[in-house]
Amino acid sequence: MPSAENDEIRHRILEILHKAAQENPEAVGVDRKRMLELLQTTKEKMDFNMLYLEEKDLVELHKVYGSLWEVANITAFGTDVVENKTKYGGQFPFVQTTIQEIHGNVYGPAVQAVQSNVNINQQISDVFKKAQDMVDSRTGLSEALKNEIRENLKLLEGELKNRKPDAGKIQRTWEWLKNNANWIVPTLTQVVLEGTKIALGL
Repeated sequence: MPSAENDEIRHRILEILHKAAQENPEAVGVDRKRMLELLQTTKEKMDFNMLYLEEKDLVELHKVYGSLWEVANITAFGTDVVENKTKYGGQFPFVQTTIQEIHGNVYGPAVQAVQSNVNINQQISDVFKKAQDMVDSRTGLSEALKNEIRENLKLLEGELKNRKPDAGKIQRTWEWLKNNANWIVPTLTQVVLEGTKIALGL
């Protein structure tokens, strides 16, 4: 693939994330599905360039079990580079590449999230019931750890069902479960992803 194409994709990723951060400073970033729509390229090209930008400390990637990355946001250094292209052009030549202007709201319509909220709540209940059953039947765990897992599952379920879920709380509880009860993660991954998207207004 010609480097000019990579340069354009890298520049575009930074511009998209910079615009997203300006539009909604409280959000964690842009999810991979929305980024792919905005870039209009292949997943492989997007991921290749996204990982390059992460390596250069221009973007931060939030990773979920089983995926390269799920949500990306621009770092403070990445913001400096976007806002001072002349200064950083020597270090990052791709920011001098001409790209089409990004029109419209990066986050897209939030109506879908509202409509799917009722359905996802039922789905969350079913999945968390299954997860609690898995904890109950799991052998080789102390009762204290089982109780802690149950408590974190309740916290996560409650936050995912919240009308305005907090992405930070979801992420922290999810990290705890991955570190202390990773055997339960595959059961929960899908609803956690959906809930995170709703929390981010994606």
